[in-house]
Amino acid sequence: MPWPYSNARNADRRRRAAVNPGSVPPAGPPTASKSRNKTTRSATGTRRSPQLKNMVSRLPILFLLSIFVVSCASNIKREAGPSEKLAEAESQVSKGHYTEALNSLDGLETLTAGTALGGDVKFLLGEVNFHLGKYTEADSYYASYESNYPDGPHASEALYKRAMAKVREIRKTVLYFFGIRKVIPADRDITPIREARLLFTQYLDRFPEGEHAAEASNMADTLLEKEGLHELDIASFYLKKGKTEAAISRASAVMDGDFSPEIREKAGLIVQQAKARMDSQ
Repeated sequence: MPWPYSNARNADRRRRAAVNPGSVPPAGPPTASKSRNKTTRSATGTRRSPQLKNMVSRLPILFLLSIFVVSCASNIKREAGPSEKLAEAESQVSKGHYTEALNSLDGLETLTAGTALGGDVKFLLGEVNFHLGKYTEADSYYASYESNYPDGPHASEALYKRAMAKVREIRKTVLYFFGIRKVIPADRDITPIREARLLFTQYLDRFPEGEHAAEASNMADTLLEKEGLHELDIASFYLKKGKTEAAISRASAVMDGDFSPEIREKAGLIVQQAKARMDSQ
């Protein structure tokens, strides 16, 4: 098939070749680029369009920008959700890291208020404060759990631990009350002990077969005895000071209470002695 050139053009090529053989490109059609990019045909070959040149010049910048974005994204740490923070705190408690657990629970009570997760947070806050010796705070969290989740999975444990927190609110140790000293000093406020006894009794009423039932029963009896002995000590103190009416009032209250027969008998003796002094005056 003949080349698609006119005879005039072929004659012109022959004249140019005769004068300057190297200035004439080989005969044949212009070579088309196999690239998919846009090209511009010319007598001397192909060349890239301005749009393509602009795109190619931007490639290094786009490459560096993509690397920067990926790097920044990898350095951004996703903030843990409430359930993840609670799980972390529970793990720390199991290892005895109570201070770290308290830090993990910081602000979590507000975030989970009114939710099922909120009950677990309140109870764990009570546990952490109890182990840290912050018995007033522990009592508060346990009481809040009882109030908001009375039938929750931690109800029995919260009630029992609340009673124990009340016991330990006394500045002296538990050993002080139940081991070393036989009688609580008359000048010591035993209101937490009395409140603890009532909580132990409440535990036995609600959870008679509970995990701590036997210990709660023993604690309630022990606290009642210590409370009775404490009241007898105060009545005796009034009797020694000559305040017979105050002694009778205090001892009579013991006689009418739920104390052991031995304690009530001692209270009756104080009443008799006080009345005898009043009669002799």
